[in-house]
Amino acid sequence: MRIIVPFISLDDLRDKAKDFLSRYHPSGSIPVPIDDIVELELRISVIPVEGLSHALGEPGLISRDLLTIRIDQNVLEKKPFLYRTTIAHEAAHAILHRDIFSRFSYSNEEGWIRLVQSIDEKAFRHLEWQAGALASLICVPRQALKREVGIAIQKATTASAGLHETGSPLMLQYVSQYLSRVFEVQPSMVRQRIEDEGFLPPSAPSMQSKA
Repeated sequence: MRIIVPFISLDDLRDKAKDFLSRYHPSGSIPVPIDDIVELELRISVIPVEGLSHALGEPGLISRDLLTIRIDQNVLEKKPFLYRTTIAHEAAHAILHRDIFSRFSYSNEEGWIRLVQSIDEKAFRHLEWQAGALASLICVPRQALKREVGIAIQKATTASAGLHETGSPLMLQYVSQYLSRVFEVQPSMVRQRIEDEGFLPPSAPSMQSKA
């Protein structure tokens, strides 16, 4: 199946996230109550499904009509950060990709797998990147992240002699893990946001590569 995924720049996604948060979470508190927003404001139902991750290879799947998110029951009950990350990602499809999903045809996990196998791999990766990027911008807002990164680095350097080098990979790992508990999302989402925003200390390798 041939799909065309319209280009959306990271700056455009930042604007969409800003508009979303202004509308649905103007207080700016963290963690962002993404699960409540999805269910109460976007009117998307969340249905637990036993063994979904095993069957699908992913913890969540939004329906073709974008009205229901199926979520692995074990994730819902025991992995709250993965749950919130997944809900945000699937809801991002509803925000960005309504026209594309309207052309899809699937009703269950098997149908989705067949659909993905029929789609151009590059286009599908682009579709998923857009949803993941918007989800992370919503769940980990820029100003809150900037503030919390500074706090986390200060805590790390004062609490542990092994983390005095703020540009080390160990520091990035520590900050990502620490802030995952603040924003209540997966550490990988926090780490990506830190790198995207350039909130790494100047001595970090990824910052040097941007110079």
